[in-house]
Amino acid sequence: MKQFLRKFLKLLLARMLYYSGISWLYDQVIAQFVSSESILILMYHRVILNNDPERDYLQAGLYVTENTFFRQMQYISKKYRIMQLSEVVTLVRGGKRLPRKCAVITFDDGWKDNYTVAFPILRQYNIPATIFLTLDYIGSGKIFWFYQISILLNAEKSHPDISRRFRESLRNFMADLKLSDSIELSKFKDSQEDPDRMIEFLKLLRPDILASLANHLTEEFKLPLETYAYDNMLNWAQILEMKNQNIEFGSHGLSHNILTQLSLQDAKYEIAQSRLCLKEKLDRDIDSFSYPNGNYNEQIKSLVKSAGYLCALTTERNMKINGDDLFSLGRIGIHEGKSVGIFGKFSQALFAFNLSKISNYLRAIT
Repeated sequence: MKQFLRKFLKLLLARMLYYSGISWLYDQVIAQFVSSESILILMYHRVILNNDPERDYLQAGLYVTENTFFRQMQYISKKYRIMQLSEVVTLVRGGKRLPRKCAVITFDDGWKDNYTVAFPILRQYNIPATIFLTLDYIGSGKIFWFYQISILLNAEKSHPDISRRFRESLRNFMADLKLSDSIELSKFKDSQEDPDRMIEFLKLLRPDILASLANHLTEEFKLPLETYAYDNMLNWAQILEMKNQNIEFGSHGLSHNILTQLSLQDAKYEIAQSRLCLKEKLDRDIDSFSYPNGNYNEQIKSLVKSAGYLCALTTERNMKINGDDLFSLGRIGIHEGKSVGIFGKFSQALFAFNLSKISNYLRAIT
C-alpha cells in the first residue's frame, strides 16, 4: 500500500508539472541562465517482449517492455535532437557548443533483445544508439551471476521449494565467509526478502567470492537454467549487422567485474584488452567505455584514458557535460517504472518528468 501511494503521488506530481507547463518553463530558464552545457544521455539494459515470461524474475530496474520502449522513442524523437555519442564527443573536444535539447541513447551489457526488440524500433525512428558490450559474454551462452541469482530469488511462483532452499543455502554460504570490515553481515540479513537489495549487497563482494558463490549454487541446485534463456546475449553476426545501421559500440569490460574491486593490473587488462578485441572484430576505433555497475575512481578513469578511449559513462544521474573531463559522463537510467503509471499504462507526463531538470532539482531537495 505504501509503495502504491508513493507511485500515485509521483504520477500526480508529474502530471501537474507537465500539463501546467512548469516543468517546460523550468528547463527553459535553466537552459538560458546556467552556463554549463548539458546533455540527456539515457541508459537502457534490456527491451523485452510485452508478454515475455522473463519479466517475472528480472530485476525491475533492468528492463522496459517493447511497447514502453516504442512510446519512449516516439516521445524522444519528437522532443529532442538525438545524436551519436561519438558526434557529441567530437563537438565537445573541438570546443563547440552542443545543440539545445540533444539526447543520446545507450544500452549496457549487450543483451540479445537489443537486436531482436529494440533495434527494429530504433530503425523505424532512425534513432542512433551506442551499445556497450561485455566481451566475455558475446555469443557465449554464459549467464551473468546477478541474472542467475535473480532467477533463483524469484522462483517462488514455479519452484517455491527451490527458492526457500536457495535462501537457506545463501545464508549458510555468507555465514562461512570472512567478510571484510567494510561489509556488514547485518546488511545481508536486511536484504534477504528483497531480491533487488540482495543483489546490490552481493555486488559488495569480491569477484572471486562471487565466482565461488556461483559455483556453489550451480552444484547445489538443479534448476534448469537453460530454460531461462541461456542464449540471451548478442552474437557477432548481430553486432556486425547493427554496426552498419546507425549503431555504435563501446566497451563494458571483459567480465563485467566491478573495476574498483580488482587490482589495478587486472582492471587495466579488462579496460585495454576489451578495446583491442572490439577494435579487431569491428575494424574501427573504440572510443567509449561504460564502467561496469557504474563504479569508478580517479585511478580507473586514468586507466581508461591511457587505453585510448575518448570518453567514459557512469550510472550517475547528471546532465552536465564538462569539456575538460569526458570520463565521468552521467546518464539517466531508464526502466519500465520511469514511464508506466500505477495502472500499467504509458504516461508521457511521467516520462517527461523523469527526463527533466526539475526532476533533478526535486531529488536534490528531498
